[in-house]
Amino acid sequence: TLVVVLEDKTEVPGTLLASDARNDVAVIKLDLSSLPADKRNLPTVSWANSEEVKTGDWVIAIGNPFNFGNTVTVGVVSHKGRYVPSGMQQDFEFIQHSAQINVGSSGGALFNTKGEVIGINNAIITNTGGNIGIGFAIPANIARQTVDQLLKYGKTRRGQLGIRIQAFDKNMAESQGMDEIGVIVGSVIEKGPAEGKLEVGDIILAYEGKKVTESHILSRLVGETEIGKSVTVRAWRKGKMVDVKIKVDEMPDTKKDMVSVGEKADQKSKSIVIAGIEIAEIPAEIKE
Repeated sequence: TLVVVLEDKTEVPGTLLASDARNDVAVIKLDLSSLPADKRNLPTVSWANSEEVKTGDWVIAIGNPFNFGNTVTVGVVSHKGRYVPSGMQQDFEFIQHSAQINVGSSGGALFNTKGEVIGINNAIITNTGGNIGIGFAIPANIARQTVDQLLKYGKTRRGQLGIRIQAFDKNMAESQGMDEIGVIVGSVIEKGPAEGKLEVGDIILAYEGKKVTESHILSRLVGETEIGKSVTVRAWRKGKMVDVKIKVDEMPDTKKDMVSVGEKADQKSKSIVIAGIEIAEIPAEIKE
């Protein structure tokens, strides 16, 4: 049981229904039975469509920095779709903004000028311990999708293709006589969604018509895909462009559910898992 403090300092009990550590979002149910009838109708806010947010838009952050409750700061959207390489398993891209947020601001709402929630403040980058104008918020669409799934399933369901990948940068593309960059398939999980569809050495260039230029972009797109949906993956294979249909599967919840990876002895490599896709070293034949 949790204790939730309302704006007027009233304390009410709360129960954690479900949470998702990767997206840093939780759903809490409040018990308002102890409140007078006229105080049980708590005000709510509306989600905005975070895809419509533009760089330069004004934003308003409300939080509890250093226990200074209901602190309001103003800034602008500095960048959309910011990937922050922090070592965390990040399945989405942040909204970067300049509104002042500090320790205690995490979990506070980031509003647009219409009073709609465009994101949930999550982190800052600093070399001083305080805010230097670089803050990050989880996009509203990601937070809303997470909440909906937590309420429906009690967990967040993420899609997976069942492959290991490695970035394919401009220099690698030039060495292969290609103009486009993408990600390389390092290996394919046995009995996984991509088995028999993708091959080791395939260079994935697009997913459902969207360009894939970085490993984390493919990880995010796949993770957000509805479980069971058939998607089109475009890849460069042995000098030819191919389009393959793959039915997205649900990423296993725990390590005990992970299936083995089929790979030749000379293709084994260290890897990490992000959103159901394993990031691995480049296959030997591509390096050559």
